[in-house]
Amino acid sequence: MPLRDGKVVTEVGGVKLNRISVVQRYADGKRHVVNGLFKGLYVDCGAVATFWPAPKAYFVAVGQDSAEMCHCLQQVDTYAGGCVVTDNKEVKAVLPLDIYGVQANMNLSELLSATRAIDAALEAMGNRNEGEPVVNKLLTLFISLDRFGFMV
Repeated sequence: MPLRDGKVVTEVGGVKLNRISVVQRYADGKRHVVNGLFKGLYVDCGAVATFWPAPKAYFVAVGQDSAEMCHCLQQVDTYAGGCVVTDNKEVKAVLPLDIYGVQANMNLSELLSATRAIDAALEAMGNRNEGEPVVNKLLTLFISLDRFGFMV
């Protein structure tokens, strides 16, 4: 990847990419972390992070700035599971999955509201989402990350 002012330029062939960090939640010794660039979810600022315990207990954060992504990961780490959006280190939206990290403890209207709040916060930060909600995209991402060996 090309560098500009000492930072990686996150654009390839005119397509803007985001940084992605895949972080092992519970480490026995050294924590496994994979960093890369990601296509399919783009935010101009801030970050989004999620945790899902299956197939393995990993966090995923997507954003432009490593410090913001780290802060977002710290926020989602306060929940058993879920999704958090931050901007300027301020929480903009949360979808907590408090039951074993996989199930929301809320009624349907609250669940829809929280899911839509994630999408709205990301849209305000430059995400151009099409199709299913971002929460679904991030949670299904765990299957692909595991399949391609990013989670050990």
